[in-house]
Formats: sequence, C-alpha cells, structure tokens
Amino acid sequence: IGLFYGYKTDGIVQQDETGPGLTSDRLGAGHIKYVDLNGNGYIEKEDRTIIGDPNPDFIYGFNTSFTYKRLTLSVAFNGSYGNDICNANLSQEWDTGNPSIRNVRRDAFYKAWTPTNTDTNMPALGVTKQEETALFTDRIVEDGSYLRLSNLALSYYIPFKNKFIKSLGLGASAGNLFVFTKYSLSVSVTGQLSLKFLSKRTLTTTSPEISIPVPHISPSAIEACKSPIQSIPPCTRTGSHTVTPFVITLLSIFPPWS
Repeated sequence: IGLFYGYKTDGIVQQDETGPGLTSDRLGAGHIKYVDLNGNGYIEKEDRTIIGDPNPDFIYGFNTSFTYKRLTLSVAFNGSYGNDICNANLSQEWDTGNPSIRNVRRDAFYKAWTPTNTDTNMPALGVTKQEETALFTDRIVEDGSYLRLSNLALSYYIPFKNKFIKSLGLGASAGNLFVFTKYSLSVSVTGQLSLKFLSKRTLTTTSPEISIPVPHISPSAIEACKSPIQSIPPCTRTGSHTVTPFVITLLSIFPPWS
C-alpha cells in the first residue's frame, strides 16, 4: 500500500544494440533503455512493477548540549531513513528534445550520451520523445533518507554582583543549517534550484536575558511570622526572575546547500 508503481530502466541503449520502445519500433543508441518485463518486445502497462517505497523504515531525532564555563552550545538533529522520494522535476528536465520545456537539467545537458561519451546515464540530446516524459520510471525515484541539523543555539551568561541584576545572558540560534542526503537538488542549466525538499534557514538572536532579584516569601518564614511568641524574623528572601523581552529574526533564506 502506498508504494511507487512504474517502469524499470536499465541505463542507456548503446551502439550496435536497440531497446524496447512504446510501440513495436525499437529505440536506437542514446535512448533510455526500458525493461520489458513481459518480454513482448515493447513497453506497455503490463511492464509496470514496484519501483520504490515512500514509507521510511524509521524517523528519528536527538539533541545534546555542551557547557564550558559560561558558554553553552546546544544542537538538535532530526531525520528519516529508508524512504524514497519521487522527484517529478526530473521527468521534464531530461527532455532535451522538447523546445517548450523552460529548463534543462545541468547533468542532462553536459553529460548527455554521445558516441564518445557512453559511460553516462543521461540520454542523447534531442532523442527523448514527448510521450516518454509521461512515463513514471525509476529514474525519478530517489533515496529520500536525510539527516538535518535542525537547530544550533549558542548562549553566554555574564554574572553581576548587585541588587538590580543577577546575571545577563546573550544568545543566538540558527535553524535548518545543513541537510545531509543523497536526494538531488535538481539544478537546471539556467541555475534555477528546486526548493521543494528544503526547509528555510533561519538565524535568530535574543535581546539580553536579564535575571533580576525579586521578593520571595519562603515557607519557613511564613510559619515563623504566624507565631505570636517568636520575634519576627525577616519574612522575605531574595530570589530571581529571568526576563527575555523579545526575539528578533535576522535572516530567513533558502540556501543551495541546505
């Protein structure tokens, strides 16, 4: 349930061989080599099979922090393992023979098959037929496993010795700094980038975190104050309260290496 169901491929048709086409006509050198599972000589619906699984084996997340003197570094990671992703951008960006396509994938253009460049998985320029781009094949199914550095925070606390301020904390954090994955970013010849897989990177900072003394009545002092036969002790002691007035978002972007 919920699996990718389509056509398998086996690289590129090489010289002195042919591959099965969408009709009885055979495809020549430089074309995508489709796998004819039922052996009738051409590609049809009966040749479809399971070509991927979008369901992850597991998802995970973990975080930790490191403190050295007054400096604290906190990091958080999350990720997914074992899932496939359908990158629909690739089906159109491999179609180098269709002039109506706005972008062509960089690899499809510069690594295209030629008689002198046969060690490639990109078809020859101009040979892909328009009906082939409508086929759901394993060429557009990619490994979607990833590990993301979802948050990194750095804070520094400065102690104060006066009755107005107990300590001052300064901090900054960044979200979605890096993603480690085999999933392609689908950069076109014109340099445009597919952002569907990315989460925006953010950089935030906080105003100074101020710890100020405030009156606080201790339970023992309250009981002592209720007794009429004891001298009245001080019924308050100094506590502290931390105030962070506001958070400012400095930057929110989609970097090409996220």
